[in-house]
Amino acid sequence: MGKGVGAMKANKTEYQILSPVFEDCWNKFSAEFPHIPHPIMRIGKNKKTWGLCYGCTPAKISLSKALAKMPSKFQQHVIFHELCHIIYPNHRREFYDLLDHFDPTHQKQNDRTNERLARMEEMKKKVMEEMGKT
Repeated sequence: MGKGVGAMKANKTEYQILSPVFEDCWNKFSAEFPHIPHPIMRIGKNKKTWGLCYGCTPAKISLSKALAKMPSKFQQHVIFHELCHIIYPNHRREFYDLLDHFDPTHQKQNDRTNERLARMEEMKKKVMEEMGKT
């Protein structure tokens, strides 16, 4: 049994969950980019990222098996993010414009995350000031 087959068996449940989501996202993406070959989807043990895109022809997209346990909206966001990397390998403005087209709510999620980070920084600053006073 080859390495790929074993990996497929080990991640069968995750593959069954993520594959239909991937195909739905791919159908929307390929409708606008019909010249791009269908990417190869893999399920990996990515611990630091939800997904990775390797830009070859066809592209290879590796999704974390943990993504299967996340809400479907988040799964779609990650998949669209990786699909957009087929067109734009870097996170430049054009990449985010394309991601906005396929996932318009991603900016709201990022704004909420940035607000939380700003509040945490303020709390940290306040604690540091208080520690300096005592």
